[in-house]
Amino acid sequence: MICRQFATSVMVLALAASCGGKKQDGPGSEPKAAKGSGDETQGGDRIDGPPKRVALTAKKLAPVIQALGVDHVVPSAVVIELATPIIDADLVGGVTSKSVLKITPEAPGRLNYSSVSGLTFTPNQPFAFDTTYTFELQKLETRDGELGPDAGDKWTYSFKTPPFKFLGWSPSELDVLHHRVSMEIAFSGAVLPNLANAAMTFAINGKKPAGVQVMRSPTPNTVVVQITDPAIKLGAKLTLAVKKGLPSLVDTKADAATAEFLITNDKAVTIKAVDVVEGANGFYLEVICDDKASTGSARSHYGGGSYHQLSHRCQLSDEAAKRITFTPAVKGTYVAGGRAGFRVFGDFKRGAYKIKIDAGATSLDGGTLLAPFTRSFSVKARRPAMAFAASGRYLPRSAWNNLGIKHTNVDAVNLIVRHIPADNLVFWLSGQADAADERTSNV
Repeated sequence: MICRQFATSVMVLALAASCGGKKQDGPGSEPKAAKGSGDETQGGDRIDGPPKRVALTAKKLAPVIQALGVDHVVPSAVVIELATPIIDADLVGGVTSKSVLKITPEAPGRLNYSSVSGLTFTPNQPFAFDTTYTFELQKLETRDGELGPDAGDKWTYSFKTPPFKFLGWSPSELDVLHHRVSMEIAFSGAVLPNLANAAMTFAINGKKPAGVQVMRSPTPNTVVVQITDPAIKLGAKLTLAVKKGLPSLVDTKADAATAEFLITNDKAVTIKAVDVVEGANGFYLEVICDDKASTGSARSHYGGGSYHQLSHRCQLSDEAAKRITFTPAVKGTYVAGGRAGFRVFGDFKRGAYKIKIDAGATSLDGGTLLAPFTRSFSVKARRPAMAFAASGRYLPRSAWNNLGIKHTNVDAVNLIVRHIPADNLVFWLSGQADAADERTSNV
């Protein structure tokens, strides 16, 4: 949100050149004491300090409450994104004890500050299957005290969880040369990988594989298994049988199900992670991925607590970009190259989103996304920021009445103009920075 008023301090420097014939102090002299240098106070506040913080109100908060989860899967959390910061940065990650979030039916959990303008509710146990939940934020703990909705208004949100069932499986890694394939098996809710694996049977061309190993899963509702066998080659058929009664984390049972996958010679594009990044013009997604079709030296990437060995390049083609969809819809989306894959730009508003990249999306090097990719993420309010619209070191007199300023999410600002006396000009010019201070200038 861009406001008409501002919230950080700005300094404009007006320089006075020395008159001819006036004696200048030598470099070894101290500058003369500047009058009105900024040390004075008005009611305890510095003249050149930041303005008093604007008080928070329910209207300014405008909370957006949404579940964090993908389609057909029980949400893992509920996020509350606010339009303005409500705490200082050192409190991020802490628990709010005075906020009141009423949940029907009751679901014990933790309500943490996930950013200076957002909170996340994480249940102690996964949400129940096939159940409608209603969330009402009745009171919010902020730096200005506890705030609630205005009279006659409510901050509420509802969603219904799906029943527990097997959703499907797809390859996350495919290495025909070494007769190895990793399959990601998805359910509609959280499972314990070892218990789930015990209730599943795998086969290659109708025969038991030589080896099945449970790997680390990217999400609680998935199980990743690595299958190794000499029979894994082009044209081989992998089959999966899920026994009736496979348990979820909360002991709900799934019905029996089957699935199969035919191994092809496609070079796999594997998406490792998706990060939300705030740039100069808003938020974008940094997609970390690996493309087996890419040639050149490999590269490493560390982020989000994980280390990845990636291909030299992994960027989707322009045609493949059309296979990327968001819920809710995002306007103006486009794809560009990134540090460890590709970036997705668009007009992301505050709140929770789901991204889906359909199977069959191709890369510039000819790789193919073998299975649909889905993730959920949350976009917070943009950081308060302000700067001059133009850049440069000196401001001519002709521009004094036409000084452009760009600002985002700023409520108030103090405009400070400092004057450097002619006697102090040499000290300012010999300094390490352009900024004028109490030592060399007057307010």
